[in-house]
Amino acid sequence: MRVMNGTHMRTNIKSKLIRTGLDNISVKPWKDVAMSGKTNLPLAMLDIHTNGKIMHHQSDPRVRTMFSEEVEKELINQGSTAEATFRRLLREQHKAEDKPGLSARERVQRSLRFRE
Repeated sequence: MRVMNGTHMRTNIKSKLIRTGLDNISVKPWKDVAMSGKTNLPLAMLDIHTNGKIMHHQSDPRVRTMFSEEVEKELINQGSTAEATFRRLLREQHKAEDKPGLSARERVQRSLRFRE
């Protein structure tokens, strides 16, 4: 059995998104946000280098930047609603795992919304 904590799950999702996308979710809207200069999202973090590696591949602070509320707002402003919704669900899943004071029911509901 393979067990991953939330940090590893989010960094792996970031890498998959950058490499191939996820179903109907593309990295292009994030690149558009980075190029706009309206957030702290660096474009270099979203590129695959010539050696096949992604900058800061396992960096949780970088993942938090990529999936921040600031970036979500800019995704919405650019009309990328599917990506903004995905980002919101991922954030809710993260809070379900890490936020103190949530009931067990709320934790499960947040996690299930993300898995759907």
